[in-house]
Amino acid sequence: MGLGFYEILIILGVALLVLGPEKFPGFAKMAIRAVHDLRSYMDEMKRDIAGELRPMKDEIRKLSQIDPMSFDAPPKPAPAPSAHPNVPDTEPPTPEKDEKAPEEKEDESQADQNSSTP
Repeated sequence: MGLGFYEILIILGVALLVLGPEKFPGFAKMAIRAVHDLRSYMDEMKRDIAGELRPMKDEIRKLSQIDPMSFDAPPKPAPAPSAHPNVPDTEPPTPEKDEKAPEEKEDESQADQNSSTP
């Protein structure tokens, strides 16, 4: 939103009529100082934002130069060696539980009952 010369001239004329010739110079100084401070603040913010975005822009520029078709998948890392060289990396097989067929369990329970009776 840019104000042209004529718009500024109209605003100053209205301000002169509303404030009067005694208060107008003080108001003009205050308005000029406020506009100057606002512009300085905006310039400082632009510099700060540009400084924060510069590393990201550099990274994007580097990434845009990489050809994705020439990129090969990195090799898979080798498995980590065992902490003890004499111990294999895999766990030894665990002994299976002694599971018997249901018929064998019944036979054993009957045999136990028969042996416990005098």
